[in-house]
Amino acid sequence: MDACVRVFAIALLVGQMGMARAADGIAQGKQECRSRAEPGSDAAACAAENSNRPNGDTEAVEMTVGSPPMQSDDTGTPGPGNWEINLGMYGDLTGGERLFDFPTIDINYGYGESVQFAFTLPVVFTQQAQPEANGIMRKVDGWTLGQSQVGVKYRFYDDKEMGLSFALYPQIQFRTPGAGKSVPGGNTVLAVPMLATWEFERVSVTANAGIEAAAGKHFTFASVGIGTRLTDRVALLAEVVGENLNAADEKVVLFDIGIRRKITDRQSVSAALGRDLDVGGDQHEHTYFAIAYQMLFGQH
Repeated sequence: MDACVRVFAIALLVGQMGMARAADGIAQGKQECRSRAEPGSDAAACAAENSNRPNGDTEAVEMTVGSPPMQSDDTGTPGPGNWEINLGMYGDLTGGERLFDFPTIDINYGYGESVQFAFTLPVVFTQQAQPEANGIMRKVDGWTLGQSQVGVKYRFYDDKEMGLSFALYPQIQFRTPGAGKSVPGGNTVLAVPMLATWEFERVSVTANAGIEAAAGKHFTFASVGIGTRLTDRVALLAEVVGENLNAADEKVVLFDIGIRRKITDRQSVSAALGRDLDVGGDQHEHTYFAIAYQMLFGQH
């Protein structure tokens, strides 16, 4: 219960900061646009500015906190007939253990305006310190296919004027056929998160909350993230994530900070670095990192 209170207290603080920044951003954005436009031609001036972005870009970098490189998911979908492909590397470092997902292949397909089908498959490399008979620790390396994950995202509410949207994103993880017995996790996992995204002129707020079931146990999780553009091509992202919040000995609360760099309208690179803030029981604190390349193609 204490972990839940901490996560949602942090979420409330971040949300309030986002609302204040958003209000300032909206007012500033409108004023900047008007100051460069002829009387009565505000929209035309802003449209012209967008059309003159470098490399033929029509939109600024996506500033919404989402995966990749963050752990929170946003409500966005690729759109009808479009594909979103993410190639990534993820690391989990703690004590004498190292775990790397590389490459992680994440394939998403848009069905209609509000539905996304997703499939993810990582190749997992592990490095563990194991004691020998003489008591000396030695490092043991190994690799295998990781857990496959499939999911369907459905955005059931989308108020474009307010910039507020909600989605459900049920997902299931399962052992990949042919994967080794040493694959981390190994159990079938069902997760059902509720997603929310609130977009403003200069700030975007993302929140997740849901339940996860595995091996007869149920765990709750929640997260909140805020993103903003530093330039038209670079966005700064941050999030607080709580996992296993209903299990005192297994809970984890972590903080991630990330950056997204737009290459073109259809390509971007991103990276994130995270650290546990609070862990339950005798768990060790972990350090996390993520690097990802995203490409979009289809009907757009």
